[in-house]
Amino acid sequence: MGAEAVIKAALGDFDYGSSVAVSSVPNHMGAVLKEPEFLLFASDATWLALWAAAAFIVAILAFWAERRRIRRKSIDSVGWVPWTTLFLVSALIGVTLATLAIKGWATG
Repeated sequence: MGAEAVIKAALGDFDYGSSVAVSSVPNHMGAVLKEPEFLLFASDATWLALWAAAAFIVAILAFWAERRRIRRKSIDSVGWVPWTTLFLVSALIGVTLATLAIKGWATG
């Protein structure tokens, strides 16, 4: 039994490209599944910048959590997440990715 036969047996004869499959999806679901236009032909530098922004968001959240942990009212409830390490690692990753993105945009 070939790979095509196994796939056909698992999926059946359903045509994923038919208009019936598209029309059966509610309109609000179609908007969620579409990729934004600016990402369609985004360069590697743009993707690096987006990942850098995500790393910076994690760093900001880790910084906020560490500040909140330091200013806690109960001295005995320390917590178990190393927020400082998480902040430093995500900030370093963000700076590295942002530097690579800027270098990529500069060279074209």
